[in-house]
Amino acid sequence: MSIRVGPLVTALSVLGLLAWLAVRTSAGPLPGALAGSGSTGSADALATGERGPPHCTAPLLWRVAEVDPEFGLQDAQALEAAAEAAQLWADAVGHPLFQHDPDDGFPIRFIFDERQARAQERRVAEAEIQDERQALENRRDAMTEDRERHQEELADHRERLQELERDVMRHNARVRSWNQEGGAPSQVHAELQEVADRIDRRQERLREEERTLGREDARLREREDEFNQRVDAHNRDWDRLEERFPPSAVEAGVYREEVTQRGGRTVSVAREIRIHRFDGWNHLVRVLAHELGHALGLGHTAAADALMSREHGEEGEATGTPQVVAADLALLRERCPEF
Repeated sequence: MSIRVGPLVTALSVLGLLAWLAVRTSAGPLPGALAGSGSTGSADALATGERGPPHCTAPLLWRVAEVDPEFGLQDAQALEAAAEAAQLWADAVGHPLFQHDPDDGFPIRFIFDERQARAQERRVAEAEIQDERQALENRRDAMTEDRERHQEELADHRERLQELERDVMRHNARVRSWNQEGGAPSQVHAELQEVADRIDRRQERLREEERTLGREDARLREREDEFNQRVDAHNRDWDRLEERFPPSAVEAGVYREEVTQRGGRTVSVAREIRIHRFDGWNHLVRVLAHELGHALGLGHTAAADALMSREHGEEGEATGTPQVVAADLALLRERCPEF
């Protein structure tokens, strides 16, 4: 007995699945505002009036006279920083231009005021925002991994869906062939029915996968939306930080001198260095070396990498190793040609 068999119709389609499971591209790099910039600058000034005579031979004597405890800097650390700054100049010319004298040296004073207090306040606020940035970057990396895994699962689902469609086409071709011959024998009919049942079960599993992938896509979209909101809030935090701590030309250190003359001759020069603000060890050494340069009678240079650069006090230089460069030596040789 021949039995006519009805063809199967695939309930799922690749295009339909892709349209329904359109995947939004995962969040890209954090906006540039995360980078955070605009630290307060600094300037210094020589005391008004005539400078002292060039000091090119005997070393200038110095001492650390005062270190406000609010800096969190021990006296020995302040002494070490000043000695390191003086050594920069000694290494550049081959002999010492400064000498530590705890009794008769001109004073270097670390005076804590609103400049350092405000710099510290900004660093605390900035550290909190940087912690949030790191958390966001970690979150973004995890989301990227999840999105890539989801894309792989979608690709695998598409392949199995396409394989099912090919099997359905082959099965329907066999059904049509037997129907054209008037129907399939009972044994073949049973085989065709078993194949159809397997296809139905595969089809149901793919439908369930489709629903699971859809829920996963919705969850990823929700996470990405929440992430983008956190990035926006984070960037607003940076904007508020910049508003609260706008760039300003507050001085990190100051060199002062008072020249006493009699009969047109210089009889004494009183010197003093005051340190008001620094951001880390390298920045402190740079500020000290800059002010020691003023003690030598040097002015400013336009060279951005020089110790005697007018912008020496900017916090962004704190990570760079301070050194005497050619522009500094040029200033020194103008003051002391023998160098």
